[in-house]
Amino acid sequence: MIDLKIEAKVLEEWQQISNLVADFCGVPVALLMRKCADAMQVVVGSEQPLSPYERNEIAPLNGALYCECVINTQQPLHIPNALNDPRWDHNPDIDLGMIFYYGVPINLSDGRPFGTLCILHCEEKIASAAEIKFIKRFAGSIELMLELLQNKQALYQQSITDDLTGIPNRRYFFGCLDKEFQRAQRHQLVFCVAMIDLDHFKQVNDQFGHEEGDGVLTRFSRQFKNIIRTEDTLGRVGGEEFALIMPMTALGEARSLLERFRSMVEKISFFDARQITFSAGIVEFGVKHETSEALLNQADQELYRAKQQGRNQICC
Repeated sequence: MIDLKIEAKVLEEWQQISNLVADFCGVPVALLMRKCADAMQVVVGSEQPLSPYERNEIAPLNGALYCECVINTQQPLHIPNALNDPRWDHNPDIDLGMIFYYGVPINLSDGRPFGTLCILHCEEKIASAAEIKFIKRFAGSIELMLELLQNKQALYQQSITDDLTGIPNRRYFFGCLDKEFQRAQRHQLVFCVAMIDLDHFKQVNDQFGHEEGDGVLTRFSRQFKNIIRTEDTLGRVGGEEFALIMPMTALGEARSLLERFRSMVEKISFFDARQITFSAGIVEFGVKHETSEALLNQADQELYRAKQQGRNQICC
């Protein structure tokens, strides 16, 4: 499925469009369909008593769906009566009583198919030129709304992502920490936060240049993302400083995760046969922490202790 979150107000607008299309064309069914990986999904459908389709209903792709053909050919499909058409007389929509179909493709701004806008009827019908123009006009409006949604979500993603490493930036990380802290307070849950800092990173920049330094940060982040769990949040909170939120995780488990990564990193040749190490400080949430800032400050103190004790180690 296209990774695009559809806002509730947009769904409501599309609902009104499907109702208008059904009323204008004199049919019981107007659907906005979305292509998933292996199925077609009803995004919205006309609110007519004779419509047999439900919102979010799924129809597996099998090569015989009307909308599947529209998406594959990128052309409108007009079927006055499927019962009289050998290409479509076994279409599963016939079992729902729908023998007429007209649909047009709907694409994202980059050309990828999103789905279709279509009408169906339980009676034989030929779509008029006015009806076809009406449907195509609303399909264009839906494509414009999809483009605006894509742009909005791309801008949001850009605002929460560190440009160099591609992981969450400081602003987004602190927002996640506040939410996890409040959740842990509310439900008396355990979680850990870690502060992580690359050792002697200034020497990398000074001796080899910022380009090599940026490469180290990028590779370090990529390696870190591969080892953490899906529920964890890794963020870049400073130049060579990272932070990690580990929900539902006690101190021992958190230390094991970081120790495993520390051991792995010190074996990697980052560039010019040079090894990179890191130090970390971990703190488990407890009642003594009145704010998320206090929790992070303590993790920072543990990080400082790891640095003072010789680096390339984890203090808890």
